[in-house]
Amino acid sequence: MHGIPGFYQEEDFKWCLNSYDGFFVPVFDKNGYIQGLSVHLSKPFNNTSDLWFSSNNKINGTPAKSWIMRHGINENTDTVYITDNFLVANLMKETINVPVIAFQNISNSYMILKEIEEKPIKNIIFVIRLPQSNQNLDYIIRRIIRDLLPLGYNIDTKYVKSYKDFFDKNFDVTYTLKKAS
Repeated sequence: MHGIPGFYQEEDFKWCLNSYDGFFVPVFDKNGYIQGLSVHLSKPFNNTSDLWFSSNNKINGTPAKSWIMRHGINENTDTVYITDNFLVANLMKETINVPVIAFQNISNSYMILKEIEEKPIKNIIFVIRLPQSNQNLDYIIRRIIRDLLPLGYNIDTKYVKSYKDFFDKNFDVTYTLKKAS
């Protein structure tokens, strides 16, 4: 268990896992393998509902990284959905099977920009949960838009009020457009 985020040893050398009041959401890499777990908390803690499954500062514990989740992006992808929530990304992946990039708790746009560079992506749709959107997300989106707009990307926004929105047969065409200039 040594080296796996979320697991640690107690003083009696028994292995344990860091427990949270919530449920685990897998974070997939570009090959479809689970690279880490996000914990969707039952009640918000420190103004967030999502934490990394980590065992930082514990005996033989391992910290989690700020992973980026990717699904369905290949050499033919021209449209990608970007969201700040792995639960939303997994729902989009499983219900409408669109190319998606998800992030959580990052402080700059570099990680996201790195995921789309040198890909044939022309359209970027940000999927934002309401009313759960936060200032950090607003900052990241403004940063990404500022970085991407000069590169010629078409940037749109889809606001999601409920997770049931993904089952709407018109999900792809019912988004709200915001023009950034």
